[in-house]
Amino acid sequence: MGETSVARQGDYIRVTSHLSMLEDAAYRRLLDIYYTNEKPLRGDFDKVCMIVRAKKKQEREAVQRILDHFFVSTTDGWRHEKCDAEIRRYQAGQLQQQARKEGNKERQARCRERRKDQFGDLREHGITPPWNAATEELDLALSCVTAQPVTRDITANQTPETRSQTPLNDDDGVRLELARLEGALRQAGGDALDPNSKDLCVLSVPLAWATEGCDLELDVLPAVRAVAARASPNSVRSWKYFDRAVADAKARRLAPMPKGRINERSHAQSRDGRIRQNYLSGIAAALAEARG
Repeated sequence: MGETSVARQGDYIRVTSHLSMLEDAAYRRLLDIYYTNEKPLRGDFDKVCMIVRAKKKQEREAVQRILDHFFVSTTDGWRHEKCDAEIRRYQAGQLQQQARKEGNKERQARCRERRKDQFGDLREHGITPPWNAATEELDLALSCVTAQPVTRDITANQTPETRSQTPLNDDDGVRLELARLEGALRQAGGDALDPNSKDLCVLSVPLAWATEGCDLELDVLPAVRAVAARASPNSVRSWKYFDRAVADAKARRLAPMPKGRINERSHAQSRDGRIRQNYLSGIAAALAEARG
């Protein structure tokens, strides 16, 4: 039971400690009806007794004493000051709750509409982000194909609107390639990538791989796929996680072909064969000379 309920129960016990068991039961029934209907007790005394099921003489007398002591007869019915205050407080809370609910619905609708626009803009540039991409992630992806990159503190609450920016035609090709690079990397990383990681939206590490001579199709993407397949879902938060694998893939690709090794046993056998053949040839020659 909450603190407020405890306080109300304490108030009730304090003001009704003098009541008999029958009077207490009558009072509780009257309060239950009052709070259930959220309005005064309507009708004359006989109707009130009927509502609380007071039929016997003692029960009706108990209801009369309770009405006289705790309620006030008005044109609206039997009113109770404390009940009216509690009902007003409750109804105000309900209105506020409904307003918050409507506000949440409106914010959610705006958010869905905005995400729809973001996904549409990215698809126009050949990028298909994952369905569960965070809004900030979509902002950063859009920054690759619009005028200005999103530069803000990662703890900021406000998200800049990138759709209103005017694209720079001179950089469209570069930005599009960056966006496609990020899309290919994310597809290779799959579920292992943390969709909420800000570091994965920064392509400095993959660009450094390219500077070091790593091939996207032959080195980078196969290495990312292999490492991501062994990683736990949402565990990779930076492209640096794949550094070693990409470097190893490049080294294997550029390693020189190993020299063929001579089979020493076969070589020895062939040498012995030649010696034997020469020996036999010499014997044959000597026998031919002796016969001649």
